[in-house]
Amino acid sequence: MPYLIDGNNLMGTMKGMRMDDPEARRRLLRFLLGIPLLRTQGIALVFDGPPEAAPVGPEGSGRMLERASVRFSGAGITADDAIVGILARASPEHYLLVTSDRELQMRAQALGVRVQDCREFLREIEHGQP
Repeated sequence: MPYLIDGNNLMGTMKGMRMDDPEARRRLLRFLLGIPLLRTQGIALVFDGPPEAAPVGPEGSGRMLERASVRFSGAGITADDAIVGILARASPEHYLLVTSDRELQMRAQALGVRVQDCREFLREIEHGQP
């Protein structure tokens, strides 16, 4: 089951990650791709804003790296709404959503999607579990 990750929300939960750091998104992606299970299962990482705000790769929005998809919500739409759109188009068991945003968790659960809090996700990574 691929992980659909609220990128800005996860960055805000992690020590040493600052939203105003232009390299933070790239560091987050490298960190996640360093976890074997996530590479195997797949990652869809969604960030707020247009890709030119802080590109993760040279192609910006929709960039595919190994088993990771990096998406940006774009102008005029939040990452939360973009995530709900992705979830609404998939079967409920397709993704595991990682976010600590309570409203987004409720919206995803209303679609039948499994949700994991960012702190729980990070604890499992520390113990080699996700």
